[in-house]
Amino acid sequence: MTSLISGWVDAHHRATVNVRFRDAHRSFVVPGWIDTGFNGELLYQGSVPKEISHILSLTRTEVQVVGGTIRVLQAAAYVDWMNETRKVRMLISPSPLGGKHSIPLLIGTGMLSGFRLEIDYLDQLVRIVR
Repeated sequence: MTSLISGWVDAHHRATVNVRFRDAHRSFVVPGWIDTGFNGELLYQGSVPKEISHILSLTRTEVQVVGGTIRVLQAAAYVDWMNETRKVRMLISPSPLGGKHSIPLLIGTGMLSGFRLEIDYLDQLVRIVR
């Protein structure tokens, strides 16, 4: 059976898909940019919305980035991904790493492993296919 996540290419040529966070009682959708330079699963930048913070289990950690080490929060989160609920490791940076025009959520290659990523810049479509 083929599973599909559809998204779009925004006006600044960034591949974007929605990610649905969930727990047993509620869910919350956050748009995220595909970042093939990030080998983790998810990176949230800035203050986490209270809708998501209620469903996270947080710990502190340090990660290596270009130019050094940064301190971040690490969260175990559950997301709907390819018709399954998947437990993922999400890093949370206290401030946006991409500047003021940055979208809060980055989707790394850890979420894409085992899937095909298709980005069609002509039709401005994104597809993640199993």
